[in-house]
Amino acid sequence: MASIRHKSVLYHSSKVIYDSYGSGGSALVFIHGWSCSAALYYAQTPLFHRHHSITIDLPGHGRSDAPKIEYSLEFMARAVIEVLNTENISSAILIGHSMGGPVSTMVLRLKPQAVRGVIYVDSFFHLPETYMTVSQRQELAAAHADDEKFRSFLAPFATPKLSSGDWERIIDIMTSTALHVRTNATTTVVQPHAWRYKEIYEVPALHLVTPMFEDFDRHWLHHIPRLETVVWPDNGHFLFMEEPQRFNAAVEEFLDRLELFRT
Repeated sequence: MASIRHKSVLYHSSKVIYDSYGSGGSALVFIHGWSCSAALYYAQTPLFHRHHSITIDLPGHGRSDAPKIEYSLEFMARAVIEVLNTENISSAILIGHSMGGPVSTMVLRLKPQAVRGVIYVDSFFHLPETYMTVSQRQELAAAHADDEKFRSFLAPFATPKLSSGDWERIIDIMTSTALHVRTNATTTVVQPHAWRYKEIYEVPALHLVTPMFEDFDRHWLHHIPRLETVVWPDNGHFLFMEEPQRFNAAVEEFLDRLELFRT
């Protein structure tokens, strides 16, 4: 069994905290969603013990420092790259949940030579907030600043397959995220720089998605044409917590079938 190492890297004068299991130039790199943290991947321990794995608390989230800055996708992706560089990871399989998906895609854009595959978890090509006007994003930020409205916003993500204990864990983590982060990370400059038409990445990719985000942006297939989509119709947004054994098996199948993990 791989032992866990709690580590940190200095990125823009702030600490980014991550955990590393195992060693080697290849790694599964787990990237959490908005206002979440790496702690939600606790049920993926079997994957951690089989493969070199890294779980990262993005800037402003979890145990990482939360400076009062703009939390763009590029800023967060460059923090992930800083971890990859520090750990000498030359072959990463990125696993991104929700907002962690676009962060993973940005890592691919910024350092494609280090990305061997991407697994998206109930995610999207463009964040939903991308399609809002500036005033709509400002209104959303104000709503997220209100604890009661924020909890109401999260309520639809609670499903029968999610245990009450796990739901409380999610709520505790998301409401503990610094207010300036949760109102900033999806409502200001999180939108990425524009895609060029010929910006295409022939990297294996898998999207495990629920009906909530099944109707994804078709630009995705143009820019990442090897994207496979598997719909889990009876699950909710935190499907990796709802059915961890099934989720872990799906990850293993994808890795083995495409021989993505280099030992």
